[in-house]
Amino acid sequence: MTKRTMRKVHCSRILWLLAALVMAIVLPTALCQENSTFISGAGQMPGAQTLALPQWQAAAGGSKEFDVASVRQNKSSEKPRSNIPLTAGETYSPTGGVFSATNQSLFTYILFAYKVRLNEAWDQWKRLPQWARTDSFDIQAKTEDHKPTKDQTRLMMQSLLEDRFKLVVHWEIREVPIFALVLAKPGKTGSQLKPHLADSLCSTATPVESSHKPSAASAPVTTLLGVWPDECGNGDDMWATHPVRMRAGARDVTMREVAGWLSGEGDTDLPIVDRTGLSGNFDLVFEFAPQHDVSDTTDSSLPTFQDALKDQLGLKLEKQRGFVNFFLVDHVERPSEN
Repeated sequence: MTKRTMRKVHCSRILWLLAALVMAIVLPTALCQENSTFISGAGQMPGAQTLALPQWQAAAGGSKEFDVASVRQNKSSEKPRSNIPLTAGETYSPTGGVFSATNQSLFTYILFAYKVRLNEAWDQWKRLPQWARTDSFDIQAKTEDHKPTKDQTRLMMQSLLEDRFKLVVHWEIREVPIFALVLAKPGKTGSQLKPHLADSLCSTATPVESSHKPSAASAPVTTLLGVWPDECGNGDDMWATHPVRMRAGARDVTMREVAGWLSGEGDTDLPIVDRTGLSGNFDLVFEFAPQHDVSDTTDSSLPTFQDALKDQLGLKLEKQRGFVNFFLVDHVERPSEN
């Protein structure tokens, strides 16, 4: 199974991933009909522990609000866009206190506002009302603080969602079956998993080359074999797609982040937790054959997801049990426009 960033251009992949996941623990179903209020009603799972607010929220200064904001439904076919990357990553350029996003789903806004990665929210996708997943909204907002950080902007978005969408959420930690991400050989990584050099700039860093030699069928994507992705420290953009192959890469990231992004990928159906013991930040890239929606043009010489992990990155997955964070939506309503 695969994962994308939360830009609308990746929405189809996210829908496919989250609709197909087979979860080890599923909250009692509470799907509401479209246009209705959604309340989880199930409460906390037996044995689960409610988590305090994430540390980043306290570091960003606690509750904050936009000074002015508008929310409107968008029924056009225009391309989704925003002046801030709507991901859990840290990539950010100051906007002078202006937030502007168009044609984005509520689910996208939620993941951005609460700094949630897909593996932390996968059991919420099908539990949200359909409109929260498929309808699009434009949000325009402004704060008199002309230099808010990305995390401070997230806090303002939280207040907006809680006010306009009546959103109520909480975090839980549960002990569940997992895949532990471990080294295939003790003390050794693969050729395509390399320590990130502290003085290496993304625009000039030595590329992490692909060891796979493309066949004629995959020739159209050979231009991908270079410095990719362009940005450091933003694994939310680690996925690239093509009809004949899947490609994943990230730069200047921790193994904990890598494990989170890999959850549900390939033919796995459990959250992946880092147990490699590797510290520091890394650059990586690997390629593998699509496990779903396979076409006649798929490159048959590409390895499977788990074979690529082992042969290219020197990693493997072992079934274990572990504690995993889950992001839960308790209540949401369709907003009134203003």
